[in-house]
Amino acid sequence: MARSNRVASEYINKVKLALQRNGFASQQAVANHLGLSISTIKNFLNGKPVDRLNFEEIYETLGLDWQEIAVKDISAPRQDWGEAPDVPVFFGRTQELATLEQWIVTEKCRLVAIVGMRGIGKTTLSLKLGMGGIGKTDLSLKLARGIQDNFEFVIWRKLLNAPPITTILADFIKFLSCQQEFDLPDNLGDRISRLLYYLREHRCLLILDNVETILQGGSEAGNYQQGYEGYGELLRRVGEVPHQSCLLLTTREKPRDIRRVPGKTPAIRCLELGGLEAGEGRKLFAEIGQFAGVDADWQELSDFYNGNPLALELAANHIAEVFGGNISEFLREGKPVFSDLRELLDWHFQRLSEEEREIMYWLAIHREAVSIAELKVNIVSPVAKQAVPETLQSLQRRLPLEHSSQGFALQPVLIEYVTQRLIEGVREEVRTGRFALFNRYALMQATAKDYVRESQVRLILQPVADSLVDVEKTLTVALQSLREQEGQYPGYAAGNILNMLCCLKIDLSGYDF
Repeated sequence: MARSNRVASEYINKVKLALQRNGFASQQAVANHLGLSISTIKNFLNGKPVDRLNFEEIYETLGLDWQEIAVKDISAPRQDWGEAPDVPVFFGRTQELATLEQWIVTEKCRLVAIVGMRGIGKTTLSLKLGMGGIGKTDLSLKLARGIQDNFEFVIWRKLLNAPPITTILADFIKFLSCQQEFDLPDNLGDRISRLLYYLREHRCLLILDNVETILQGGSEAGNYQQGYEGYGELLRRVGEVPHQSCLLLTTREKPRDIRRVPGKTPAIRCLELGGLEAGEGRKLFAEIGQFAGVDADWQELSDFYNGNPLALELAANHIAEVFGGNISEFLREGKPVFSDLRELLDWHFQRLSEEEREIMYWLAIHREAVSIAELKVNIVSPVAKQAVPETLQSLQRRLPLEHSSQGFALQPVLIEYVTQRLIEGVREEVRTGRFALFNRYALMQATAKDYVRESQVRLILQPVADSLVDVEKTLTVALQSLREQEGQYPGYAAGNILNMLCCLKIDLSGYDF
């Protein structure tokens, strides 16, 4: 059989009647049943070319004889999937797939980005866990394989090793020219123009995976690494210049050039992935092993990790290996931020700017939604105070913050993670007398609500104190050191020491503070 087939025109009515005969109320019902895109089903029912494997699935489901209905020897779309991984298991994301298909196939958007927190690279995860996550990469591949029949060319490339923009452009142009064009211009702008020529002449789907690897950490989100600014020019021109193709990106962090173009049907779109529902998370666990837990345990697990697919996958492996699949025991005895998950979160935290980290620490201390005005009061540096709105905007492009009318808050797993980092940093500073975190953050806030203040004592102050060998001596020496360096630490350090001594019920009457 050819790589692509279509239904002969004289059998189209017969095929549509088979749809009703098999109890399918609509084309969408068939698509949902087979896990294919609606556009693939429409192409099949209207005599347009469909990938061979998809064609087989449909005619078998409808009880049809392909030798009777098919027009054979149809040229298949030219496809190059590079090192795209298999997606053997895929849960949920039905609405996201439908939305992306609508944007790319129906509205013909020129530039689409799938954005979401992902963690360490796909290759590393596959080696460590024996299977891939269920995030941006898998979603993009599920989508692309479902809508491939709508394009003459499909090419998938990953940017995990950060190839130069000239290399990617050469790869694209050679593929789209059917290996006929090799003498490419040296000038970047001219090379992008050659690519745009093919994007106008043919209906192409280009996919770039792991775009975050060409973005810069430690500064405002979305900036390109030095030497990779040419990717920004590519995105701008692909989004602005009219053509009939689509460039699809997957990234943990949104590039600056992904923005809406004014108009009724924007040419540039961005889909930010949310978490999986609790039921979909349970299906993910079932692929890894057998687990025991009541419904409340499953819901607590899903809520804590906010349905993040990779976090849930890491948790499933951890619970299987350490707790024998007993979720209740993990929730009761385990550490919710275990080593593999910490590795995931460390990657994101290390990319933050100093100002973004400062806001993360304050959100972890508050432990509930906090307004921009409150954050400005908390922050010591006058420059950082004024930059809070811009810092929050940049931070949200890197990590998922919860935003409500009360302000901004961290998701539960991030509160736990950032609190751990804060405690570890403060412990070391108290021991050495070199104050940074200890001076910039109030570990207990006197004006906080009672239950928040009690949590700050129990979850931050007490763990720091418990780690010190001679807490009273260590803290009083640190306080004396602060007094001798008066003016050098105009922050929270002295108040933190006094609060810690008070919380530990140490008699301060004998000290000259």
